[in-house]
Amino acid sequence: MEQKHITAKDMTCAFFQQLSPRFQTLLPNVYLKPAPAFELDIIAVKKSKLLSEIEIKVSRENFKDDFRKADILHGNKHRALREGRLPPNYFSFLLPDYLVHECPVPAYCGLYIAHWNKAGDKLLISERRLPRLLHKRTLTTDQINDIRAKSYGRMWNLYLEQQ
Repeated sequence: MEQKHITAKDMTCAFFQQLSPRFQTLLPNVYLKPAPAFELDIIAVKKSKLLSEIEIKVSRENFKDDFRKADILHGNKHRALREGRLPPNYFSFLLPDYLVHECPVPAYCGLYIAHWNKAGDKLLISERRLPRLLHKRTLTTDQINDIRAKSYGRMWNLYLEQQ
């Protein structure tokens, strides 16, 4: 059986459907303030108010690009993550199963794998490796509410654009 291509949207939806009970808040495509110019593909806030970033990659080049990301305030994204200078307490990649051997995921990163079930009709998400704790700062209730408000506003804008 020919393997179906897995899109970022497929992985985002499957992650939400299967893993949302683990988190207090789980939202796609969020920009955090005050600073980084980085978009978080999936932001997950645990009941402990620790923040996880899940970065979705759909190609080897897309994966490599993530390590080249930089902004004026923080410099290289992954160096800033390792040093605990960015908001996420945890950082993970979500990759299609057919990219796992092409994308060397660093030890501080968690890894989720997206793969089709045997029938090829349902995308499954498996946690392959837990991420390391990057720092212990927790989010405030105001920060969590701000993340939710920005995301809800974005969702409504997308909905209204489709009308």
